[in-house]
Amino acid sequence: MEPIRQVAADNRKEQVAKQWLEARMPWRLFPTPRFYFVDFHINQLHDNGRENYIGDLEIKWLRTESHNDAIFPFNKLQQMLIAPPYTDSPDVFH
Repeated sequence: MEPIRQVAADNRKEQVAKQWLEARMPWRLFPTPRFYFVDFHINQLHDNGRENYIGDLEIKWLRTESHNDAIFPFNKLQQMLIAPPYTDSPDVFH
């Protein structure tokens, strides 16, 4: 089992996921700084041209099927868990 880690190809894969999500969801994804604990901040788009922050997104690529175990960095998981939960609406999440 190989630990999850950041590699050069991840940026390209993150952009593919970003484009796919933005095409299918009413979202705009904003990249975070390199060592931030998530990859994107998510803003929900509204018909009147407004946007509001609804959460964060972390993307991980595995070389195996998703039902198999993977080693995830514990410090990253801790940071994601202690981030304040947003519960303004059912569409708000981390």
